[in-house]
Amino acid sequence: MKKFSSVQVAFEGHPDRVCDVVCDALLDEHLKEDPNSSVDIGGMLMKNKIILAGEVSSNAEFDVDNVVRSTLKSIGYTDEKFGLDAYKVDIEKNFKKQSQDIARGIKSDENGDQGAGDIATVYGFAMDYSNNYMPTCLEIAWSIANRVREVFLSEIIEGIGPDGKVQVIMEYDELKAVKIEAIIIAIQHLPDVDSEWLRMEIMESIVNVVCEGYMCENTKVLVNTAGRFLLGGPMAELGMSGTKMDMYTYGGFANFGGNTFSGKDPYKIDRTGSLMARKVAKYIVSQGMAEKCEVMFSYAIGLVQPVIIDIDTFGTASEDEENIKNIIQEEFSFSTADIVETLDLLNPIYQNLSRYGHFGRDELEWEK
Repeated sequence: MKKFSSVQVAFEGHPDRVCDVVCDALLDEHLKEDPNSSVDIGGMLMKNKIILAGEVSSNAEFDVDNVVRSTLKSIGYTDEKFGLDAYKVDIEKNFKKQSQDIARGIKSDENGDQGAGDIATVYGFAMDYSNNYMPTCLEIAWSIANRVREVFLSEIIEGIGPDGKVQVIMEYDELKAVKIEAIIIAIQHLPDVDSEWLRMEIMESIVNVVCEGYMCENTKVLVNTAGRFLLGGPMAELGMSGTKMDMYTYGGFANFGGNTFSGKDPYKIDRTGSLMARKVAKYIVSQGMAEKCEVMFSYAIGLVQPVIIDIDTFGTASEDEENIKNIIQEEFSFSTADIVETLDLLNPIYQNLSRYGHFGRDELEWEK
């Protein structure tokens, strides 16, 4: 049956994304010096000020302000004409040690196992209708956002800014992507940029580069439908970390736990468990046990193993779902410590996850 699905992805210079990238940049710095760092940092950005707060227990020592400014510079915020200057931004920090109640609850037991650091329900998803088992609609949106970052930083398209969003509307036949119905792009630009010229440049340097195979003669490509987009970044709107979970997970094609990923160390089960759940869902689909699968783990603070493990194959399973559950519980371990080891999560990889997405990239351990 013909139907449509729509997803959106914010560009890296969108204030919410900026906060996610900065928080994960700080997480990476802590892990470089102290892999056992306990980190849970959130951020808020408005006008020329970024506020960072959270829990940090770590032996790492580094210049937080320098990391923040370097990260903002790497995003492209080096001039107030785009709404933020990395060299002038006011940085406010409010960090405290991890709660001792939580620390006691998650410490290793007599067997060396570590309990979950929070109450959390996490989901993983995979579908056998694309090369990387991700919703095609979301993959295209991420590809456009990443290409925008590239053309902005390299000045392939002159006069555009770092802020913006893309929405991709795709026609599906049952669960298979057929064609792109519409691409809607809002992209920041300088006052002297001509609207029609900008649309043509976006078509040539972005859309035609990443959307080949799904475009048709009736595909609509709409750019800055509200008119000019001059005022952007934190001068235009408030940014907060953790507010774009749909795009960081499955674009609305599947559930997600609701807890943010950014700024959280590898022992935070809401992030770590979601990565493992993706690995398990992809395993189920890649092994031919189902064409589409959603995996759910529910954790209780201080307990080592999930309270509940469940799957939904949406009627596509090749065998009984209970049997599939038994197989994955024999194949994988779901304790926090085992997940961290299995997925090699103590490496400083997290800023790139906020930059390029958590799923669908072959180089990531949970995608193998």
